[in-house]
Amino acid sequence: ITGSGYGNRSASATSSWSDWFVISGGTGLGTASFASVLDGKLASGKNGSAGYSLDIGYATGAYCYYGYACGEADQSQTLFSQYSSLSGKGKSMLSQEIEGEFTFEYDKAFQLTATLNAYASNGGMADFTLASLGNSLSLPAGSSLLSASGLYAQAVPEAETYAMMLAGLGLVGFAAARRRARV
Repeated sequence: ITGSGYGNRSASATSSWSDWFVISGGTGLGTASFASVLDGKLASGKNGSAGYSLDIGYATGAYCYYGYACGEADQSQTLFSQYSSLSGKGKSMLSQEIEGEFTFEYDKAFQLTATLNAYASNGGMADFTLASLGNSLSLPAGSSLLSASGLYAQAVPEAETYAMMLAGLGLVGFAAARRRARV
């Protein structure tokens, strides 16, 4: 966006992403993480300014009032919050990896939300992109995730799992070779 001219001219834009998720494959509370990338530019003229803010949050939709017992996974969680602005004759480029983690309850729905705001005034310029969080979730071992948008993911097996699988395949191959040798 560009806030053109001088005086009191400005422009702003908001981009939001959200999705509901359920993680299964365990009991009680678990911890998952996410990763994303924020790329952007800010520029300002003599009298201009530009800026952005990014907020990423977790919520279950539960209302936790005083006296109502909410569990840790029911509490809204701020996963990431950042703000930056620029004024005067300046430019700024940003390419930032964003990582965070959150506490969830197995088999209970939760929502992840990302809101990116950008503004520019009096000759300033702001241009940003944020990679989707839904494609970059890391889950606990043995769990799987289903989202309202249809995203389905399973946790990546750990190295020990691969080692056991390869050892098992080796034993099956050895047994097959011995059986052929007897015949």
